Amino acid sequence: MSHDEFVEFYNQRDSMAKDRPTDLSEQSIEHMLSRFDQDAKTLLDVGCGNGYWLNKVHKAYPQMKLTGCDVFDAKPFNEAEINYQTGNIEGLPFSDNSFDIVSCHHVLEHVVDLKTSIEELKRVARKQVFVVVPKQRYYYYTFDEHVRFFPYKELLEFHMGMDRHDCKEVWGDFVYIGLPAS
Repeated sequence: MSHDEFVEFYNQRDSMAKDRPTDLSEQSIEHMLSRFDQDAKTLLDVGCGNGYWLNKVHKAYPQMKLTGCDVFDAKPFNEAEINYQTGNIEGLPFSDNSFDIVSCHHVLEHVVDLKTSIEELKRVARKQVFVVVPKQRYYYYTFDEHVRFFPYKELLEFHMGMDRHDCKEVWGDFVYIGLPAS
C-alpha cells in the first residue's frame, strides 16, 4: 500500500472502532500517567486520533506542552491547547530528540514498516517512549485491519530493541515503557 492509499483507507473506513473515543483502557492510561518522568515538559503522541489521550495527559500535567501527530486530517481536540501536525510514523516531521516523552498507542499493529516506525519513535524521544499494542494473536478467518500481531510481550520487547524498558500486560494490552540510550 502506498502512503496515499494507507491514509485513504483509514480516512474512509466505516467501522465501530472509529466511533470509540479511544482504544486505551483506563487501567493502561493510569499505568502510563503514573510512570511519567516528572521532569518532562513536552510530549508527542503519534497516532493521536481524536486527542483522547492528550486530553487525559493535559488534565494530569497541565503545564506539559502537548503535540499530536496522525496521518488523518486534524481532529478537534476538546479540552486542551494541543499542537497538531499531520504526519506518518514512518517519517515523523520532527527533529531528533524533540520531545521528552513520545507515546504511540494502538498504532504499531497497523504499520507497514515496523522497524522504521519504531526507529522514528526512538529518534524523536529524549526521555521516555510509551507504546501500547493489543495482546492479540493472528486470526485466520476474520477480517482485521491489523497487519502485525503481538501475542507475547517478548515480541514487542524484541522489536522495540531498547535495553532499558518495562513491559507489562495491562487489561488486554501490552504497555511498553522504554528509556532511550543516554
